[in-house]
Formats: sequence, C-alpha cells, structure tokens
Amino acid sequence: MDSESGDKLSASLTSASAVEAFEAIIGKTRNAPQVQDVPSAPAVSKSDLTAKLTAKDEFGNSKMSSDPNYAKEVRKLYGQVYGEEPQNKIIG
Repeated sequence: MDSESGDKLSASLTSASAVEAFEAIIGKTRNAPQVQDVPSAPAVSKSDLTAKLTAKDEFGNSKMSSDPNYAKEVRKLYGQVYGEEPQNKIIG
C-alpha cells in the first residue's frame, strides 16, 4: 500500500470499533488464496468475429447452428469483444 492510501486508511480508523472491524476483515482474508497471473485471452477483432459468426461448413450451412462446439467458442469470443452483459439502449 502506498503512503497516500495508508494515510487515508489511518484517517478512517478513528474508533476502537472501526479498528476491530478492520482486523476482522484481515482475519477473514489472511489465508485466502492469492490471485495467479493468468495470460490474457488473445485479442480478436470485430471483423474476425464477424467472419466467425457468418462462417459456413462444407455443406453451406452456418457453423453456428450446425456445430455446438464452434458456437460455444464463438460466443466466448463475442463476450470478450462486447462483454457479457445485455446491450440495451433506451431511446426517447
């Protein structure tokens, strides 16, 4: 923690109950597993994603509807590009 954050924390611990609450938080997280560095997912461009969404199999059928594993992979990439939350726009 840098000195500025430490000063802000010290300023907020102005009572015994605040210190006890902070110690309880430390106690609950003391043995928590550490976050592991995970390599980031490969970047995919919107044009690559569009190509995957419209890809056809050898019979001319949409790969998204004919291959569940392919569709799952493309949906995962779609979530990386556009996010997992619904995209709703309210107009008016």
